[in-house]
Amino acid sequence: MTEIVMLDLETLDTAPTAAILSLALYTDGKPLHVHLDVDEQLKYGATISWSTVRWWLEQSGDARLKQTGAIRLPVNVALAKITEYCRSINGKYTVWSNGAAFDLPILRWHASRMYYSVPWNYGAERCYRTKRAEVAERKLIDQQITSGVAHDALDDARRQYEFLMLAEKLGYAIRS
Repeated sequence: MTEIVMLDLETLDTAPTAAILSLALYTDGKPLHVHLDVDEQLKYGATISWSTVRWWLEQSGDARLKQTGAIRLPVNVALAKITEYCRSINGKYTVWSNGAAFDLPILRWHASRMYYSVPWNYGAERCYRTKRAEVAERKLIDQQITSGVAHDALDDARRQYEFLMLAEKLGYAIRS
């Protein structure tokens, strides 16, 4: 059976060149959560927008604390951890993100700056936002999902993964 891997990024811009604060991958109770060195990213052209910084300032104290209280890794180390994580999955998998035009292109851009490539085939990428919109019972499912800190990459990835698993139990096609 195809495994579902949920990816979530927290960034400082909405452009494909956005500086990444943190990223998480989540599948079947197996998390990966890393915080990235923003200064390093700025040196190779990553961007920060004032509108996104202002948006972060309006978020909960818990969300902001999750972004500021962590050890930050160099981007190449984070990419190596992503590769290791994906290689540990037995068999076929798909990588989902909340918006096909956000998380995945940003991660790809950063990987290209480090002369890396993401460890999955482009055809394995899926859009969580599109699938969520197809689920008529989404409000009912949302009530069953464990809460967490909104805008924490790991909590968001876990909640989105749980949503897909509950939608699948209701008969929605999730695995392909």
